[in-house]
Amino acid sequence: MQLCEESRDIIVCEEGRWQSNPILSSIEEKGCRFCAEQDGKLLRIRESSDTPIHIYYRGKGSSTSHLRIVVEKGCCVRIIEHLQAQEHTSIRSHLCLDLHKGSRVVHTRFEPRLSLDLASSLKVTVGDEASFDSTCACLLMRSRRCVKASVGSSAELHIRSLCYSPLESEQELFSTVEHTAQDSLSSIVCKAVVEGSSRMRSRVLICREAARAESHQLSRFLTLSDQARTVNEPQLQVFADDVKASHGATAGQIDEDMLWYMRTRGLPAPLARKLCIEGFCEEVLEHFSETDKAQFLQALEMVR
Repeated sequence: MQLCEESRDIIVCEEGRWQSNPILSSIEEKGCRFCAEQDGKLLRIRESSDTPIHIYYRGKGSSTSHLRIVVEKGCCVRIIEHLQAQEHTSIRSHLCLDLHKGSRVVHTRFEPRLSLDLASSLKVTVGDEASFDSTCACLLMRSRRCVKASVGSSAELHIRSLCYSPLESEQELFSTVEHTAQDSLSSIVCKAVVEGSSRMRSRVLICREAARAESHQLSRFLTLSDQARTVNEPQLQVFADDVKASHGATAGQIDEDMLWYMRTRGLPAPLARKLCIEGFCEEVLEHFSETDKAQFLQALEMVR
């Protein structure tokens, strides 16, 4: 997609400052006072649209940005975040989403392979009968991402994350999901292809009022080197009766039996290894554009 600066559906943050756009306004609401103090912007979505909203983060040095998006009752929208910073920069991005009753949001974020320091946070309030579906893929050398979500009555939350951690890289993902009302549903799927260092910590809290809530956590690490370091910390706190909740975590190398099976079918060892890694990533990558998917797979081809 070519960037069109005049489009109302494209929002650009340059060096921590939001460029002028008629759909943005200053944040003055007491509920988001922190963003207001940091020159944050407010985007209020009052109607559904088939056209995605693209958010671009650019920078040459250190920058910090704050954006709050309010999705009104019954609206459906897709939000896509892009990172276009230069090498050796430091970026802090904070996105706050409020989903009103019955609204639907599909959110994707792609972080290309760059040598920069990124810290990002995503705070989501999913109102009654609303739905939030988020997918993030990361190729950065140094990344720290925090996700905090609250899920209302009969609401749904789905979070997917995929990271490739090359040698000498450090990546961290922290997620917290709170079920505050009955009949809510959440799922967290985190995957990482690791040569360097990767850490995942997920916490799900099911409050006393959240009867018949359902929550599932899954973290999987695919280690590709002896230097790989992984830390996985799933947490589950349940204070309600009549709930369904699970969490699982795995860490290991490519299955040797699978490699052997493909080699007996005539596939050379490098290709068999490549297909195993791609298959591991496909569950998350299928939610991205073909361009982003190809970029991620191209980075994996550099794996030793």
